[in-house]
Formats: sequence, C-alpha cells, structure tokens
Amino acid sequence: MEWIIINVIESILLSWFISSLVDIKCKKWLYRFLLAAVNLSIITLSNYMNMYDLFLSTAVIITSTIISHFFTYNTWSELLLITTFEGAFSTITTCFTIFISLQWSQVNLSLINRMLYGLGTYIIIKNKNLEKRYLNKKVTYELILILYFIHYVLQQFLQLFIVIKSDLPEILITIVMMVLCIFVLILLFMEISKMNLAQEEYKRLKQEKKNEETLSYLYDQLKITKHDLKHDFDLLNYYIEINNFEKIKDFIVSKKAMIDHMPTLIQSNNKLLNTIINNKIIQAYAKNIQVECHIIVNEFINMVDYDLNELLSNILDNAIENCLTQGRIIIDIVQEDLFLHIRVKNDNDSKNFSKELITKKDKENHGFGLKSIKRIIDQYQGTYSIENNEKYYEIKITLLLK
Repeated sequence: MEWIIINVIESILLSWFISSLVDIKCKKWLYRFLLAAVNLSIITLSNYMNMYDLFLSTAVIITSTIISHFFTYNTWSELLLITTFEGAFSTITTCFTIFISLQWSQVNLSLINRMLYGLGTYIIIKNKNLEKRYLNKKVTYELILILYFIHYVLQQFLQLFIVIKSDLPEILITIVMMVLCIFVLILLFMEISKMNLAQEEYKRLKQEKKNEETLSYLYDQLKITKHDLKHDFDLLNYYIEINNFEKIKDFIVSKKAMIDHMPTLIQSNNKLLNTIINNKIIQAYAKNIQVECHIIVNEFINMVDYDLNELLSNILDNAIENCLTQGRIIIDIVQEDLFLHIRVKNDNDSKNFSKELITKKDKENHGFGLKSIKRIIDQYQGTYSIENNEKYYEIKITLLLK
C-alpha cells in the first residue's frame, strides 16, 4: 500500500513540474489529471515488472510530451526539452537522496526523494525569468540530446550502485561529477538564453531606429507641405483679388490630382503594424507603386515584435522590389481568434519575371530573407502558399498566435 501512495505522490509532482513550465491553452485541470494518471500507470506497471531502468524515464518523457502537445501552445521541441529536463532533474534528486542515505541510513529514502523533488520544483517554477528564456530550435535540440545523454549515464551509474550495494568511491565520485555537469549545463542554458535575449533586444532597437527614420521622413514631408501651402494660399489670394476663377478652378484640379496620387497611410489598432506597413507604403510611393491595405487586427498581436517586423518587412521588401513600375501591391492582414492571416500580392514585371523568388537587386540577402520568412512560419506552426506567374506574385500565410 505504501508504494502505491508513493507512486501517486510522484505522479502528482511530475504533473506539477511539467504543467508549470508549459503554456496551457485549454482544460488545465484535465491536462494535469491525464498527465498524472498516465504517468502513474507507467510507473506502477514498471514497479510490477521490476523495470526501473531507462525504459521508465523514456516512457514518461514520450507520453508527457505527447499529452502536452494536445493541451498546450508549445512546440514539439519546447515540450521535449521540458520533459527531458524533468527526467534529468528527477535523476539528480535521486543522486542526492543516495548521498543522504550514506550519512543517515535510517531515513525514509522515498520520502526524502519526493521532498527534494518537490522543493526543487518549487524553486524552478518560482523563477519568473524562466518563462522569458528564448532558444532557437537548433540550440533546443542540442540541449535535449545533452540532457538525455547525461540522464542516461546517471541512470546507469545509479543502477550499478543499487545492484552492488556497497561503498564504491569511484561510482560516487563519478555521480558527483555528472551532477556537476548538470549544473554546468544549466548555467550554460542560462547564458545562451541571455545571448538570445540580447539578440532580441538588438533587433528591437533596430526596429525602433527604423521607426524613428520613418517618423523623421514624415516630419520633413510635413515641413515641406507647410511651406508649399503658404505659397499656394498666396497664389489663391492673388487669383481672388483679380477675379480669375478659371485659374482657381485649374489650381484646385491640379492639387486634387496630386493629393489623390499621394499614399494613404494606415491607422489600424496595432501601432507596431502601422509603423511597419506605413514605412513600406512610403518606400513604394517613392517608386510610383500604389498600395492597397485591408487591415483588421487587435491592439495586441501575440507575436514577438521583431518576428512580426522581420516577417512583414521581408515580404513587403520582396513585393516592392519585384513590383511592376507604376504597379500595385495589395496587403490583407486579418487577426481571427488565435490565427493571423497575411496575404500580399504584387504586379509582376513580365520582362524581368523569374520562377526563382529572388530580387533583382540583392540575390544573396533576399535568399536569407526567404529563409527568415519560412523560419518564422515554422516557429509559429503556420502554413503558407505562393503563386508566382508573369502577371502577379502572391503569398498567403496563416500563423498560430500562442
């Protein structure tokens, strides 16, 4: 009966550990219950079959990852990193429990092990900066492999120690070294996270600089407009004094044509989106390209700012650079519940048309631009389609907003 209670406690702690580190999207308590119940079944079955080796921990990692996939917004790589980290962390607490048993042989090992696990879990989930850690997919998979390898080696040493049940200084020293490796890995993880956050901050500042340049351009245009308006009013006043209404009519018609040709800047609910698109509208206007926009978004779009900027900037740069002279670009962006739909279509220059989606000016950088677009689409579990012919180029993207 005692081992059943211990297994229940272990399953509840495991569920608490994992569910506290993921981004749950629905049915929180059902998710935690399933996580605990399924892992309790695996642990109980392993106890019944006397299978305490790597099979148990691997089965827990796989099942926890699969269950979490249906209840969270996290990607497969993020979930696998969390569950593998839990497995390594559980092995570490077991190592500490064995060290304690060597000093105090009368203690309840199972109780001490669960207490250490619970205390460590509490410390980890209370780390408010943990949620802000950002890792790219390649680094994530590398950490998963390292964590699983260390977890595997620790498991083997623990099995050897338990089977021999003797004072083996060499094994204990090795276990201590492996535990230290875990801590070094955690420190490395935190340093890599800081580097990623620094990169994110750099891109944010870069975007702010672009925003300032756009605002500066608009300010200069306003000063020019103000200067021109003064002369226009003087001219109109002169025509009125001499009663030359025909000249006034011609003047109004000419100004109306000029105003109609000027770009219309967007004013959606999202300020960042406004800045990005308005900047590109101005660039298109300088090349005599018309831009039509249909934007329906909320004030908050659940994307990292530099991801949104990088995605739209690359798409619109491609559209502007490949658009027909005096052509047209259509931009449709609609936010619908958890999805962001993006559609950009531009008139193609048939004379310079190529099936390869590479800009005329900068082939190398544009190649990186397309890779960046696909990376962000994958990052947000999105889909995309491209249609490219002699008349137009069109890209449609749907992203899952976490």
